[in-house]
Amino acid sequence: MKYERKIIPSYNETLRACFTVVKSNLSKISAFYLKFSKESGCLYIVSAFKK
Repeated sequence: MKYERKIIPSYNETLRACFTVVKSNLSKISAFYLKFSKESGCLYIVSAFKK
């Protein structure tokens, strides 16, 4: 369980990181939010950064 937690950030931590990205790149990624809900767009961005 501890090992898993290190790899997978908590939901709040993920959202906080996402919102930081959103703030700094709002004009670039605003198009994503027209296609996805905020949650789906956030998960898409997070997964893209992990690659």
